[in-house]
Parts: sequence; C-alpha cells; structure tokens
Amino acid sequence: MASKEADFPGFEIVRSSATIGGQDAIVLDGVPGQDISRQVVVACEDRLYRLTFVPASEDAGEIYTRMEQFYQMVLDSMSFLG
Repeated sequence: MASKEADFPGFEIVRSSATIGGQDAIVLDGVPGQDISRQVVVACEDRLYRLTFVPASEDAGEIYTRMEQFYQMVLDSMSFLG
C-alpha cells in the first residue's frame, strides 16, 4: 500500500476487513488507477482471489450507489465451491 500511495501522491488507501464465503478478506478502498477502485483480497484453499469494484468514488453519483449495492450483494452471497 505504501508503494502505491507513494506512486500517487494525494491518494490514501484505506484498509479494512470483511468476510466472504466464510473466509477473512482484506478490503482496500481508494486504490488509484483509471478509476478509483475498491479491491477485496481473499485466500481460500491455496488460491488467492482479488475482486475489483469500480467506481469507488462518491463523485460518480448513481453509478457509485449501484457499485455499493453490487459490492454488498457479492459479500452477502459469495461462496467457494470445493
């Protein structure tokens, strides 16, 4: 995170946690790029998954609201199949 923040002065990546499919996940909010994104990283059965949600900026208005709804739906419903 520090490296990414150094590459993009003025951006602050906020780290939090969540549970996806019964697994602990790391949530990175405010990741700079073409659009500001929210990235979720979760490990399950020796596999690493990275989910990216865009746009993660309230400035995007209705599209941001729809992204938030989709993000919550994924967190609430995702499961890993064995």
